[in-house]
Amino acid sequence: MYDVYVELLNPDQLVPPELASYVTFKMAYVNSGYTDMQIAVRLCFLIFSLAATIWYLWTVCRQPPHVKMTDDQRSLVWISIAGVCFNDPTYLISIFKPSLFSSVVSQIWPAWFFALLLRFWLRSLERTKEQEEEQEMLKRNANNAVAQGVRKASPLEKAKNVFFTVLVVDLVALYAVYQLNVSEDPSYIQTATSVKPTSYSKALMGLVIFTGLLLAAYLAFFLFTFVRNVVFICQLTPRARGLFLFSTAMLFMTLGTVAFGVFSPVYSNGHAAVFFQALFNAYVWALIYLNWPMGFGTLFDAPGLHQDTGVFKG
Repeated sequence: MYDVYVELLNPDQLVPPELASYVTFKMAYVNSGYTDMQIAVRLCFLIFSLAATIWYLWTVCRQPPHVKMTDDQRSLVWISIAGVCFNDPTYLISIFKPSLFSSVVSQIWPAWFFALLLRFWLRSLERTKEQEEEQEMLKRNANNAVAQGVRKASPLEKAKNVFFTVLVVDLVALYAVYQLNVSEDPSYIQTATSVKPTSYSKALMGLVIFTGLLLAAYLAFFLFTFVRNVVFICQLTPRARGLFLFSTAMLFMTLGTVAFGVFSPVYSNGHAAVFFQALFNAYVWALIYLNWPMGFGTLFDAPGLHQDTGVFKG
């Protein structure tokens, strides 16, 4: 459904001048072909993501009790589940029974998904200096009794969890207030500013500023962590550096899609939305493959590790 903002060039000829600024039009047009395409694309991604997630979780649960999950693999459990929800299982409700509630629920999934990805990338960057130590630990530990990446959450980790929770709530609230503004004044569709200020205008502007501050704070902390660990990044294997650069590119794509509202129903370029949806699904599938549990063999070919230890790829 598209909302169209109509601006009157000569409003004085239709209404008195004192009422001209209050005249707005709202027209809804449903493109059934595009809607059918969106439903089919989302359904395909939903099925593939659900199958990959179930397979991954089933394989993880079948590992021997002494084989512990890495930090990345624990994070990937939730990312894979959020990746399924990212394809919006409630999309049909928002299409056939549209309401503010159904639209807001559809925005919870991408907000949760992106917050988990941002946390995953930051945590992976922080653990760069620990990669060599963890690999040596696995080599020395023949029975793999000590888990890679197992640690007690520090106050900083708890603070970051609060930060990402606030980010999810903020993104959902931002879209909800935007929809309330559109319902009261359709001029928001095209201009993002109101000819007639609504009761939600100040709240929307405040949320926009707050969202920008949250994203700027995340980016600043990410760059600080990058500078602090740049020496360890240079020591990574070529494969690991390639994965790091790819993840960094995905990070900036995520920030861009959040900033421009690519996955919002009011985004005007449907083809770009489908492209980024396919890209993020493919990225999650790649993470699942790269972190797939190994039922036999070893990652490092260490003589101390037996063939059936079930060491993770990591």
